[in-house]
Amino acid sequence: MRERAGERRLPAGEGAAGFVDAADDGVRRALGRPPRTFAEFAESTAAAGGRPV
Repeated sequence: MRERAGERRLPAGEGAAGFVDAADDGVRRALGRPPRTFAEFAESTAAAGGRPV
């Protein structure tokens, strides 16, 4: 099976956990804090008055 352009295949055994670890590390490096769950994001956004449309 050929990979599509821009597609990254994880080594066997890494699976979704490897992707989550990489995303977690990226958020920590970019924002200087651990990632938030969607529920945490939604709660803080609602508490701040919501998002303007």
